[in-house]
Amino acid sequence: MGWDGDPATLVEIPAKELSVSFVNRPRGGGRIGVFIEPCPQLNSIELNARGTMRAKSAEAILAGLPLHMAERELKVIGKELAWEEACLNVRHEPGAYGPGDVLLVTLAYENVTEVFAGFGERGRPAEAVAKEPVTEVKRYLKSKAVVGEHLADQLLLPLALAGCGSVITLTPSSHTRTNMAVIENLCRSGLIVAKSSRICGASL
Repeated sequence: MGWDGDPATLVEIPAKELSVSFVNRPRGGGRIGVFIEPCPQLNSIELNARGTMRAKSAEAILAGLPLHMAERELKVIGKELAWEEACLNVRHEPGAYGPGDVLLVTLAYENVTEVFAGFGERGRPAEAVAKEPVTEVKRYLKSKAVVGEHLADQLLLPLALAGCGSVITLTPSSHTRTNMAVIENLCRSGLIVAKSSRICGASL
């Protein structure tokens, strides 16, 4: 994630997948285990450059659905992004709660890893599932953003609590701006948007 400085100021949050489920299914049942090791003080987050690309991949995750759905999704990824077959993978989850389909496209850089997702729905063609992350990936790659729209939203609270640091993202969405307003009302630290694409932590 591009953290700099003393490792003692980092928050270690190891997570483990315990069981798989799909959010569009009422049965639920997905579980993760997370252990948070506190630190004396939060370090700043400085994500102002992606760095060198280290890896890229697309993974279609299926549970209780035919294989051709994943194959069609990955075919779109390969064609639209000009990726070789080695980057395209299928993952079966036979023990998942309820049938489901999710497509994850990952871009791993030196300083940041971005994940773009498309979710299958009843009656939605596999090609349409793939089109959503393709559009987001293309937008991200054409920009100078380091942090995508959804990851930026997740970094707001640590930025505010640290009271310093900055990330370069796409133009903040209305959801991101609403979260910023809530954080500023609840914390003694705040967030500043500069030049429409840089979000900075600031002490209030």
